[in-house]
Amino acid sequence: MEILEVLSDLAKVGSVVYTAGKVLKLSGVHIMSKIKNKKEQIKDEVTIIIDFGDSSIVAGVEKYLAVKEINSTIFVCKNPNGYEALDLEDVDQWRDAVKGIYALMKKVNETSPKKIHIFMRCPIALAFAIGYVSRPCRPYIYHLNRGEDLAASKLYYRVLDISDELRC
Repeated sequence: MEILEVLSDLAKVGSVVYTAGKVLKLSGVHIMSKIKNKKEQIKDEVTIIIDFGDSSIVAGVEKYLAVKEINSTIFVCKNPNGYEALDLEDVDQWRDAVKGIYALMKKVNETSPKKIHIFMRCPIALAFAIGYVSRPCRPYIYHLNRGEDLAASKLYYRVLDISDELRC
């Protein structure tokens, strides 16, 4: 399946604010992918970066993937409000973010990749909600290393492989 096909299918999920080649802007999340050409196919491995923190993790994740030689299609999910925090009193904003990210995860899962890698920098409540709704996916979950050794190979640790044995 082509990357642009995935993005255009996602445009049908929610209220689309704007679409421009590589960026799909839904009301609750902006989804981006670095596309080299319009016919680029989804690779056997897919990386989803959920970047809702106060600064971007994309460059660090890309560096980690390169060092670990993980050749994957990368999708980046960002807060439409930039690096501002999600509004604690706006339930619709949180719901829209979860719906948009879940729609991407579901669509990616339909392409049957061999591996899905998920990197997150987001509020715990958002991560929990995404985990709860994305139950059909079986991703690898990574944790940011905030310790002393910040070499690219130690920037993240794969901490979980989501499988049926973890599910009740």
